[in-house]
Amino acid sequence: METALAIRDALVRRSLLVVSPVDGDALERAVRAGADAVVLDTARGPAAHRREETRRGLGEAVASVAQTGAEVLLWTDAGGVEADLAACEGGVSGVLATAESEADVASVDAALGAWEATRGVEAGSVNIEVVLASGAAVRGCGDIAGGCSRVVALVMDEVALVRGAGENAAARRELAAYFRGAMVVAAKARGVQAHGAVAPGSGALAAGYATAGRRIGLRGALCFDADVVSLVNAGFSPTEAEVESARRVLSAMEDAVASGRGAIAAAAGTMADLANVRQARAVVERADAIRRRHEKPEAEDTASTAEPSTEEGSAPPWR
Repeated sequence: METALAIRDALVRRSLLVVSPVDGDALERAVRAGADAVVLDTARGPAAHRREETRRGLGEAVASVAQTGAEVLLWTDAGGVEADLAACEGGVSGVLATAESEADVASVDAALGAWEATRGVEAGSVNIEVVLASGAAVRGCGDIAGGCSRVVALVMDEVALVRGAGENAAARRELAAYFRGAMVVAAKARGVQAHGAVAPGSGALAAGYATAGRRIGLRGALCFDADVVSLVNAGFSPTEAEVESARRVLSAMEDAVASGRGAIAAAAGTMADLANVRQARAVVERADAIRRRHEKPEAEDTASTAEPSTEEGSAPPWR
């Protein structure tokens, strides 16, 4: 399945706003929040206890969110993914799937393949973010991620992971940091993204979480409050200064290669050599991908009403 492999690096999901499809007020706030992705949660909280009712409203919820330009994801599990997908006519680009093993991911993969086939959707176009909700899942997340080409990201359910640390705030922070680091290392090894989670009620602290998370390798985070989305988006975006510095490095390296040199000073204290040009390219590509996401609604206004092509070079902008 080349489709998921092709979109991993270009994927822009800085903020993944989690809402229950049966919470009308939360859903209304979600469509105005500006999140890169809205996650319709059928597997946790109140929705899990009202799953059949939730499914009856999924089609309408998907359509409502899709109109905003945000991606629509489902938070599901191996046991309920088939019925959850059956309630959606289309418009879903990925699923979050809580998984403890490769077998769980394989079950979700099979359900997605069957759903794509019955709706004439390109095989492999719906991707998977594997949700890690236990220590065992984190320890095995490298194997879990590597078992399916649909997997584009590992994501921490931090609330579930630190529950065992009790009420000791310091212990909870240390445990979360340990799991976060292990996930980032495994994600890099497997070539997938790593996403964290901003705790409910974080408020302005969400900006610091996002900025610090980006430095250690996170590319986005689950959000449970619509009012933190803008902070999370900003924190997971390269700053203007970072992008400008990266462009100087790339420009200086191009000059060096053209003149037969291996390195050249891009600016005071900054060398453009093969050791840092890759990082500079990643910063610029990330900024460009974010810019394209913002341009997506305008592009669609002037585009044909036909289904977007999936040929190389013409995939939807969020890919």
